[in-house]
Amino acid sequence: MASPTAYLDALLTTLDDDTKDLAQGLFSSQTPKALVDLLVRLAADAPTGPPIQPNSPSFLTLYGQNWSERRDAAQAELRRLHAKRKRSATPPPTPAKRAKLLPAELPPTPAPAGPDLDDAPVYTLHALSVSAPMRKKLDITLHQRSIRLGEASFSLATLKRAFLLPTRGKSKPHWTVVLMSADQAVKPVKGAAIEGYQVVFGIDAEPTTAFASTAHPAAKETHPKGSLTRPVLLEFLRKLPIPFYEPSSNVFAPVSGAGLGIAAYRGAKEGTLWFLAGGVLGENKPCEFWALPDIDDADDAVRMISATGRTCTVFVRRKGTVEGEEEYEGEETDFGMVEGREQDGIRQWVRRYRSAFGKDATVATGSGDASGSKDAEAGANGPAPMLDDDDDDSDFGVDSDDSDGGSPTSSSDSDDEEAPGSGGEATGSDSEEEDADGGEAEEEEEDGPLDPARHPLMRAGAMPKMNKAAMDMAVGMVVDELVGGHDVEQDGEEDELDD
Repeated sequence: MASPTAYLDALLTTLDDDTKDLAQGLFSSQTPKALVDLLVRLAADAPTGPPIQPNSPSFLTLYGQNWSERRDAAQAELRRLHAKRKRSATPPPTPAKRAKLLPAELPPTPAPAGPDLDDAPVYTLHALSVSAPMRKKLDITLHQRSIRLGEASFSLATLKRAFLLPTRGKSKPHWTVVLMSADQAVKPVKGAAIEGYQVVFGIDAEPTTAFASTAHPAAKETHPKGSLTRPVLLEFLRKLPIPFYEPSSNVFAPVSGAGLGIAAYRGAKEGTLWFLAGGVLGENKPCEFWALPDIDDADDAVRMISATGRTCTVFVRRKGTVEGEEEYEGEETDFGMVEGREQDGIRQWVRRYRSAFGKDATVATGSGDASGSKDAEAGANGPAPMLDDDDDDSDFGVDSDDSDGGSPTSSSDSDDEEAPGSGGEATGSDSEEEDADGGEAEEEEEDGPLDPARHPLMRAGAMPKMNKAAMDMAVGMVVDELVGGHDVEQDGEEDELDD
C-alpha cells in the first residue's frame, strides 16, 4: 500500500542527514506532514491527490473530491508568478558600462587649473563647422601660444602650414581653412602618442545666417547674414605666426573652370589637388603638402601617365634623404582619375617652378602678418615665378626679324621713313645700347651656368621641332641602314649618270 505522503517522503530522501533530522522533528505529528505533502503534490502537478485514510486529516477530504480543479488553480498561480518575476528581472550590465564606484573608491578630483596668463586669447571664430580632427560645430580661438577647438588645445609652436582654399564641389561658394603641423601625415601607431595635428574647418562665403567673431579684448561682433566671410578669415590667418597659402588663377587655372583645384583620387578617397606658388597640396583625409624645396630635383619628380587621354595619374616625388654614405630615394605619391585636359596646365606649372625643385627657398612673396600686405590676386606665399605663363610659347616661336635672314625689307624701310622724329643718330645710339646690353648678357652666360628660363631646350619635356622633310630624311636613313637600300640607290644613281 502506497504511503499517504509519498511525494514528501521522496523529497526527504534527497536531503542530507542533518536536514532530514530537522524535518523529522517538524513532522512529529501526521497533520503537518500531510499538509506539506499536499502542497508538494499541487506544485508538482501530481495526477492524483493524497489518499484518504480513516486517520487522515479532514482537509484532505475536500481536496480529494475536486483534485483536478484545485491542481489547475495552483498551476495557474505558479505560472503567473513566474511571468511576473521574468518581467521584473533586471538585465545584466553590459561590458561597455562601468560599475559605479563607491564614494570611498572615487579618485580625488583635481583642482581646476587657473587661466594661463601667458596664453591670452587673440581672435575667436564662433560656431564654425570643424571636419578635422573631429566633426563638430565649435568655437575656434587663437591664443598667443595655442589654438583651441572647444576643450581641445594645440600648440602654435608646431604649426607649419596654413591654407585658405575655395571649397570644390559645393553648390554655393564656400571657404575651407587647413592648418597643418607637418607636411606629411604620420600614420598612427597603436600605443604610441599621436605626432602632429591637422585642423580643418569651413564656412560659406556668404552665410544665410548671422555669424560672429571676437578680436580680443574687444567685445563679440555679430556679422549679419549675407556678409562676406573672407575678410574675417583673412584677419584670423594674418594673426598666425606663419604665412598662409592661397591658390590663384595666375599660378594655376584648371581648364574645367569649376574652381582653382582639380579633382583627384588618392587610393579610393576623392580629394582635391592644388598647384600653388609654394608647392602642391593634396586635400584629402589627411592632407599632405609638397613644398617646392621638398620636391625631388629630378626631371620626373612631377610626372603624368595617361593610358586613354581622358584621365591621367599625377605622380609627385619628395626629395630623397642621405644617411651617412647611403642615399635613399624619396617617397612617391600618386593621384588618380585626374581629367586628361588638365595635363597641359600641370606641365606649364612644372616648367614655371622647375628651377625651384629641391632647392632651399630664399625669397618668399607676401606675408601672413596683420599688416595685410598679402596680394589676394597673387595667391600663395612662396618663391617668385621663374617664367611668365606665355613664355613657353614665345621661346619656340620664330621672330619676324629672323625670317628674312636679317636683310632689310621694303616694309621696314617705309616704317623707318614714316616714323616721326626717328633720326639716324637716335637709331644708331639705340642700336649701340642694345649691342652693349647683349654683349654683357652673353658674357654673363659664358661665365655662369645656363638658365633654363632663357634656353627652352633645357626645360623638362622640351623637344626641338622638326619639319616633314627632316623627319622623312631621318626615317630614310634608318631604313637604309636596316635593309641595305643605300647601296642600291647609289648604284642606280651611277647608272643614270653613265647614261
